[in-house]
Amino acid sequence: FSFAIPLVEKLLSQSLSQRGRPPKVLVLVPTRELAKQVAKDFELLCDSLSVLCVYGGTPYWQQEQQIRAGLDVIVGTPGRTHDFAQKGTLNLGALDHVVLDEVDQMLDMGFSEIVEQILSFAYSEESKETNPQTCLFSATLPVWVYKTAKKYMRDSLKKVDLIGQQVMGQPPQYR
Repeated sequence: FSFAIPLVEKLLSQSLSQRGRPPKVLVLVPTRELAKQVAKDFELLCDSLSVLCVYGGTPYWQQEQQIRAGLDVIVGTPGRTHDFAQKGTLNLGALDHVVLDEVDQMLDMGFSEIVEQILSFAYSEESKETNPQTCLFSATLPVWVYKTAKKYMRDSLKKVDLIGQQVMGQPPQYR
């Protein structure tokens, strides 16, 4: 949740009233429950932002209508977010910020390939400097996280380890 505060501040400093505008912030989370909670947190911080929560188990058409109306923040699970991006309903090309929350859980649930596909809609491997600012939050730091970060993120990549935990079996080039 703490990542929402600076993102809301940045969004509020921009003019975001155009109907049909693509989202500026994408937050991917592993579960429907967490997606609902994160979306609610964004809404509680600022009720003037357009926040949409997308996840499976609900009709596509309701979420599609909200996407077409224009968004500031989209919070979603990998499966439903991927569906909308692949169909062209969700434009991820104008993102300024991407948050991958609980990345290790998404990997444990088998979402690594889908997450990479979602990132490919928003990122350029050739022009990293124009890619969205990206924050990855994870209790553990699997090798996939480092490989993905190096592939898509700007060269100013920073690793912040708040508990001083080393990942066992991690190659030295990823430490």
